[in-house]
Amino acid sequence: MTQSNLPLRIQRFLTRKDYSCSEPAYIKTRQDMLRRSVREFADAHENGWELIRQGALAQLANEDPAMVDRALACLFVVGNATDAAAVEPLLSHPEEYVRRAARTCLFEIRNRSN
Repeated sequence: MTQSNLPLRIQRFLTRKDYSCSEPAYIKTRQDMLRRSVREFADAHENGWELIRQGALAQLANEDPAMVDRALACLFVVGNATDAAAVEPLLSHPEEYVRRAARTCLFEIRNRSN
């Protein structure tokens, strides 16, 4: 599914996350807030979990590193083990904050799947 095929509310949600999944300051608190906001949004929309997941996977190819970071923040919550292959190439992204977010996202989705 391409980004443009998603409902507009899902597209907007994917582009407006306040927190990265890997910000060093108050990481536990920020990750908990991120989990809560993504879960609440996903639960409030029909097929929300899967639509956010599909949109985030598509957004990983965005040229804007901030958009990739936001996609990783969503996958941190809704992603699963099968998404690891899409996240792994970002471990060598030119931007350090994207690499850090990719490591955090991979850790979370791999551990959640165990």
